[in-house]
Amino acid sequence: MPRRGIICFYTIGNCCVRKVFKIIDNDQPYARHILILLVSFYSRRTYLKSQPSIWLDNYIEYLRGSQCCFKNRIDGSQCLPGSINGCDQCIADTPKDTLRPMGNEFDEYLSFFIKQYPGEACPKAGRAQFLPALSYNTTGSNDIGSTYIMTYRKVLKTSEDFYESLRWSRIIADKLTEKLQSDGATKAVVRSYSYPDVFYEQYLTMWPHTARSLALSILAIFIVMYLFLGLDLYSASIIAFTIVMIIINLMGMMYWWDISLNAISLVNLVVGVGISVEFCSHLVRSYVISPEPTRILRAKDSLSRMGSSILSGITLTDCGILILAFAKSKIFQVFYFRMYLGIIAFGTLHSLIFMPGMS
Repeated sequence: MPRRGIICFYTIGNCCVRKVFKIIDNDQPYARHILILLVSFYSRRTYLKSQPSIWLDNYIEYLRGSQCCFKNRIDGSQCLPGSINGCDQCIADTPKDTLRPMGNEFDEYLSFFIKQYPGEACPKAGRAQFLPALSYNTTGSNDIGSTYIMTYRKVLKTSEDFYESLRWSRIIADKLTEKLQSDGATKAVVRSYSYPDVFYEQYLTMWPHTARSLALSILAIFIVMYLFLGLDLYSASIIAFTIVMIIINLMGMMYWWDISLNAISLVNLVVGVGISVEFCSHLVRSYVISPEPTRILRAKDSLSRMGSSILSGITLTDCGILILAFAKSKIFQVFYFRMYLGIIAFGTLHSLIFMPGMS
């Protein structure tokens, strides 16, 4: 492909758009020159629908235009179309098909481009569209501090569409950063941003956060139970294992009942770990201090002593959440009524049936 500095935008020419996925998937060292390719042709995979809109392409067309960029012959100040007497074109000696501002020329005429409004004579002037897209030093050298490239995503309908589009945007941004910094000439960092991203970013790291939060919660419970039950490793392990089984069943219920894993359901899972302690710990302690000689008799004794308390004091008390079944808000129906109903049901069944069966 023809070299256009480091970045190839939407000019087609001889650019091989299929190589973008070799760069992304296989980390090929091709494309020191190709950073933004026509990924819109692969909208099914990248979720990008339109070709990138970038001020640099308009800037080049602005300099190529015969009615756009003019400077005063005497002091070099900008001349606007309609008042070009005594003015010359900014760059008139370079062939139009190879025209690209470099070095001082790039810095000098960039301010012309940004200050000039587009019009009938010069539709490529950049003030209207690209003034917010450039942050640069207007005194001395026009060093560009930051800029952005705009593109559109295809229509996103599901949560998976939203977070997968975010994932692909970050993959492309990381590759852009890598290629820009590969020469060592710049430390520029490319970041992707879209308004819905702040709401769907959680889904990219939800499983690692869920595993870590649940593991830390269960570990803390194991340590506390080990200390409070008189350094009884076996009893603490039984409680921790039962809580793990409750959470596994609860997550199975979430899948069956179409409850998505997000920040709200993660909080409810951690709360479920805490509530499950109530179902398990009292019964285990009653079993440990029971005077009966055999395990089966101790299990019967602990159930007779604590079973009714667990059923009335924990299960029936927590059944107050049943009123949420009639809530109009889907958040209360799905993430509170359904999940807390599962916590109560699985906690009761595991404490009164599963745990005595392990004895």
